[in-house]
Amino acid sequence: MFKPILVLCVLFTSLKGQSKDAYDPPLTGIRVNVLWPFYPGDLYRIAMRHSLNEHSPYRTEGIVGLGISLPKNRDTEGRFSEQHVMVGVRQFFASPLNAEFGILIGPSKLENHVSTKRDYKSQDINLQGAIGYEWMVASNWSLDLQAGLAKTVAKSDPWPIYKNDSLKEEVGEEIFPIGSINVTYWL
Repeated sequence: MFKPILVLCVLFTSLKGQSKDAYDPPLTGIRVNVLWPFYPGDLYRIAMRHSLNEHSPYRTEGIVGLGISLPKNRDTEGRFSEQHVMVGVRQFFASPLNAEFGILIGPSKLENHVSTKRDYKSQDINLQGAIGYEWMVASNWSLDLQAGLAKTVAKSDPWPIYKNDSLKEEVGEEIFPIGSINVTYWL
């Protein structure tokens, strides 16, 4: 599970790309995740990014976004969907290399659980962290890749989650890897 994340981190840090002088995006942008609608599928997120310290070589951005996951069957749970508000911060390291941390809060719904056959409605809190690298691809456009980890840390109405579709071993919420490809339009 952690091997792909390690490979991406090494790739990000070994890239010969833009220097800080070449990387100077505007203050505010609108970001869309272009990977998640296709993989894992039916998950959409849009966010606004804004620089909190424009004159520092270590740029810090505040991020506020909305996300939605359309109903999708999960073999070890049931038919899952969610909506969330995301609040986060992205810290650049005097280059396009950055780390992002966020909290996602919102309702989730699970219909027809695989073992209980119940429907669940929960308010969830998720934490996520990622390392990324961003490229300016045009004067008002940038592309960034991120790899990291996420975990649901609180649920108001938890449901059983199983290790596999045999439904014998319950595992609960686990840390899972995340990756994203984001496109930002700078205002």
